[in-house]
Amino acid sequence: LRGEQLKESIPTFSEALDGILGGGVRLDSLLHVCGPPGSGKTLLSLQLCIAVQVPECLGGLEAQAVFIDTDFGFSISRLREIAEGAYNHCIRVAKCHNLIENISKFSVDLMLENVHYLPVRNHFQLQVAVKTLKYFITKNSKVKVIIIDSLTFPFLSLTNTLDRTRIIYLILNQLHELAEMFHLAVIVTNHLTTKISKCNKYLAPSLGESLSHRIPQTLLLGSYNNMFSAVLTKSPSLPETIAHFNITKDGLRDIK
Repeated sequence: LRGEQLKESIPTFSEALDGILGGGVRLDSLLHVCGPPGSGKTLLSLQLCIAVQVPECLGGLEAQAVFIDTDFGFSISRLREIAEGAYNHCIRVAKCHNLIENISKFSVDLMLENVHYLPVRNHFQLQVAVKTLKYFITKNSKVKVIIIDSLTFPFLSLTNTLDRTRIIYLILNQLHELAEMFHLAVIVTNHLTTKISKCNKYLAPSLGESLSHRIPQTLLLGSYNNMFSAVLTKSPSLPETIAHFNITKDGLRDIK
C-alpha cells in the first residue's frame, strides 16, 4: 500500500484491478461501475469506503466516504468484515516498517464511523442528496470518495425519457463539480439490462447512452464459477484491459 502514487488514488486491495485502473481509483474523476447481480458492484463500493481510510503513513489518504444507497444493498455487517480485513492488513504492513505507533488511533470502529451512509428511496431524494453534498463536504473536508449504489435504480420507473436524461445529466454535472472542487473520486454503479437489436439480444448498461456521454471511465464487472473479473471498457487515457480477482470475507483481493 505504500507509495506516493496512492496519494492521488484509492487502492482496491487488488493489484490486478489497481493495474488496469492506472494505480487505483483516481481522485478528480468519475467511474461508472456496471455488471449483473452478484458481480461485485456493491462489494467494490464497500471496499473503496474502507480503502480510502488507509493511514497516510502507509501511503493512503486517511480520508472518509459518503455512501448513497438507492437499492438498499448496503450491509453494515459486510462493511465491518471488510474493515477488519483492511485493519489486519494495515497492522501487518505497519509492523514490517516499524510504523505501528503511527497508527495507534486506527481502528475498525473508526473506519465504520468514517463512512457516512445516506439511504434514498426515489430520484427526488437522490437529487436533494446530491445537491446537499457540496455543503456537507465543506463541513467534512476529509471526504474523498462518494459512492452512489446505484445511480440508475431510482430512474427505472421514470418513463419520460427526456425528463430522465435531463435529471441524470444534472446529477452527473453536479458530481463532476464535486470531484474537481474537492479533489475526490465519485463512483456510480449501474445494472445491466437486455437490449434488443434487429439481429439479436445483448446485455448493456441500464440507461447506458445517458451515462456514457457524461462519465469518462466505465468498469464492467462479471463473475463465473466464483472467479470475478473486471474490464475497463472505456477510458480517456487507458487501454481496454481485464483483471481477475477474488472476493473473500476480508473483501476484494488478488487471486493467489
